[in-house]
Amino acid sequence: MSPWETLPHPSDLRVRVRARDRRELFEEAARSTFALCARPIGGWPEKLETREIDARGEDEVGLLHRLLAECLFAFESERFLARDVAVVQFSPRECRLRLRGACFAPEELEVDHVIKAVTWHGLSIIDGPEGVSAEILHDL
Repeated sequence: MSPWETLPHPSDLRVRVRARDRRELFEEAARSTFALCARPIGGWPEKLETREIDARGEDEVGLLHRLLAECLFAFESERFLARDVAVVQFSPRECRLRLRGACFAPEELEVDHVIKAVTWHGLSIIDGPEGVSAEILHDL
């Protein structure tokens, strides 16, 4: 089973991400954001670029929002897609991701969703018996 799924929504893109713990949740949420934006038409290049994203928030929901907004910015500003995502530092108010991926020309991508923003509406992190989940609404 995939760690994330899209949920019905009349106009935007709603996503539920599941994980064993918060560190994994933030990793999977970032991975889902890149995957929902686009995918390379001709596959991944042999040599991938490594970059890091640092985010801070007043609480863990704010941190998740900021982190996903930074992922979306990397895609929108440079057409950077991450193939591999790893949390290298995590606390309830700070997170650092290490991304391995590549920048693509527009004609090299199959765009799945044109995500304008990560919204605050309904953004939540929920503890459950099998781990933790988040609900994220992307504005299309």
